[in-house]
Amino acid sequence: GNATKSKAKTIDLCNNPMTKEPKLQGARRIVAEWPELDEEA
Repeated sequence: GNATKSKAKTIDLCNNPMTKEPKLQGARRIVAEWPELDEEA
């Protein structure tokens, strides 16, 4: 649905082409960092 498309767009925006990192792998890394980011906020 729309939620999936929106999430995919967010992952695309977050994906850094300079890293040459697969999008799924990058998404997993970003998701893994979220709890830490929440604690800092």
